[in-house]
Amino acid sequence: MEDNYQGLRFACVITAGGSGSRFGGSRPKQFEDLLGCPLYIWSIYTCAYIDGVTDIVVTMPNEYVDLCRQQLSKYINKEVTGNRKLNLTVIEGGSTRQSSVCRALQELKNAAPDFVMVHDGARPLVGKQYFQRCMETLTTRGACTIGLPISDTIKEVEDGKIISTLDRSRLWSVQTPQGAPFSLLLACHEEAAARGISVTDDAAILEAFGHKVEVFEGFTHNIKVTVADDFKTCQLLAPLYLSRSPMEP
Repeated sequence: MEDNYQGLRFACVITAGGSGSRFGGSRPKQFEDLLGCPLYIWSIYTCAYIDGVTDIVVTMPNEYVDLCRQQLSKYINKEVTGNRKLNLTVIEGGSTRQSSVCRALQELKNAAPDFVMVHDGARPLVGKQYFQRCMETLTTRGACTIGLPISDTIKEVEDGKIISTLDRSRLWSVQTPQGAPFSLLLACHEEAAARGISVTDDAAILEAFGHKVEVFEGFTHNIKVTVADDFKTCQLLAPLYLSRSPMEP
């Protein structure tokens, strides 16, 4: 798999800039303890181990930027990266996920990677192999996203009443990581900001400007922690998908 992208440079944007208002609690959900370290650290840790990843940009609420830098210096070190040079940057996120990603892409302009992957810091259980699948798809087929075919019957509802049943054979639920050529995703984000186009993920940014996005199949437990019950599920599953701590790969 790695032969397909040998010599290419990949960046990862980890979005952890949300306030976690739906989660509740006295601090943002990304700082909840999961197997001995903050939840958001796990996806950064996974990216830091991947050959070809040269830059990681983390978006954080402004008041947590310094804390994030301190925590990253503890968990992401030479034991993780070996002799590879890894540029790890923390920046203040925007008021929305979309604006946070745009800021992170602009931060990467000088680094000018070939490709960029965007991942939700609140999805800690995604494994290294799914980032590598994203990288492989990027280099062979273009912009892409991880996702799953819908298995439930999906209804369109209006005013509490079903008005239609959708054909689930064509429906997928989309997760992260999502990836694209760096220059393409940056241009689309900047144009979307200029035009006031608002979407919920990076695949939709590309779609808005007529670019095709490939889908590769992920896994059911790539959970995004949004509410407290999501985190409880994550705690139950973490021993199956994560090492005991980021210091023990």
